[in-house]
Amino acid sequence: MNRAGTLDHDEASSDIRAAQDSLWKDGLALAGPDSDVLKGERRDSGGKGVHFSGPGLREHAARWVAKVAPWLEKQ
Repeated sequence: MNRAGTLDHDEASSDIRAAQDSLWKDGLALAGPDSDVLKGERRDSGGKGVHFSGPGLREHAARWVAKVAPWLEKQ
């Protein structure tokens, strides 16, 4: 599961992030990359949006590969 708590621009919800932490801790989901750290040019609307820009999508994909590839190799 991707870690994301961004609701409005750069503000991350601590409640959402805590809920995600509990899912990982309880073994209900595997931790994915933290997308809240992708800011600036990696966001749409000149860095002010909540969605990723082209460069942001590529960075997000690379972070997912880094998380998933080791798990896949163990299967």
